Amino acid sequence: SDVSFALPGTWYRIPVQNEKASLSAIRSFADDHIGKGDELATLRREMRTQLATAASEARLVGGQHMFIATDLVPGTPAGITLTTYIPNIPRPLSASISIQLAAESIASQLQNPAGTSDIDTWDGERVSVVREQRSVFHTNQDGEQAESLRVDYWLLREVDPDPLLLSFSAPVYVDDMRDALAELLDAIVSTCDWQEIELSDESH
Repeated sequence: SDVSFALPGTWYRIPVQNEKASLSAIRSFADDHIGKGDELATLRREMRTQLATAASEARLVGGQHMFIATDLVPGTPAGITLTTYIPNIPRPLSASISIQLAAESIASQLQNPAGTSDIDTWDGERVSVVREQRSVFHTNQDGEQAESLRVDYWLLREVDPDPLLLSFSAPVYVDDMRDALAELLDAIVSTCDWQEIELSDESH
């Protein structure tokens, strides 16, 4: 069965598995959120290229859908992206053992000597969760260093042989945003419900 979750505000969904559908959704998103004027052609092209690259990379590693926040709760920046994956991991780490042991194994694999990630595990209702949180730095279009918060949630259930991975990326503009963003993302993940659903291309 598919998983549903509550996304605050307005998010646009881009399918990942089908390249043609993905490119069509990306083109529509760029047209809607940048505009169709000739003077905006360069911005549209840059956005399409960036999103197409992200979708292609996600497709190669089991990506299912990308969601882009276009309007969030007051005080929270848009620009948050969520990509869902069904990752292909070695069987010893799958839920065919127990979800608690699988979660511990995944958490152990995510640890790195540099300690650049914060990793937590907890058990919910019929699900074990592994959360990896880290900061990613890059140079923006103005040549300045910019920070993004990357938070990955591995969700494991007894009835599923493979975990579900929810991967969030959010821009960090000021230092005290990190805790608020982490709380928002935790809240989204807490709404996960494994019932059959149908998703429209625009989620509200």
